[in-house]
Amino acid sequence: MRIDTHTARNLQRPAEKYTFENNQLECHDPATDQVTWSAPLPCQPKGLVAVSEDSVAFVTIGGGERLTCLDRNDGSVKWSRPFQAPTMMKSAYSDGDGKFIVYDSNNFGLKAFGENDGRQKWVANVGDYMQGAPTGIAGQIAIMRSTLGDQVQFNTEGQRVKD
Repeated sequence: MRIDTHTARNLQRPAEKYTFENNQLECHDPATDQVTWSAPLPCQPKGLVAVSEDSVAFVTIGGGERLTCLDRNDGSVKWSRPFQAPTMMKSAYSDGDGKFIVYDSNNFGLKAFGENDGRQKWVANVGDYMQGAPTGIAGQIAIMRSTLGDQVQFNTEGQRVKD
């Protein structure tokens, strides 16, 4: 089963294709479609796989909800961060600035985690359900709010810059 990706806008090389088969996340070369690596997972990633220059990150719920980051070149685990309570995260997103972002629909918030160490960098309140995926534009993250029907923007440090 093919998995859609969310890529940072500033990638130097094209993003690979990802599939999930037989409890393996498989990375496919974008030119040849050949599998370049595979990594065992407890279950299929939820939503999108986020792709940055050096890493891929995704949310899984098998064995507890967690955000996991793999090396983009070989699929080795860089870090995996479990969450104690269900956060209702659906996807991971890349901000293009060394962080992966998840949206927690329990508290209408964005959480950013460092690509290299998995440590939480910031939390920001969106104030509504998020519609679609966040988009990154020139050092900002734009979020469409579904109920309110407007857009809010945050800088890559989680500070709101526009309502």
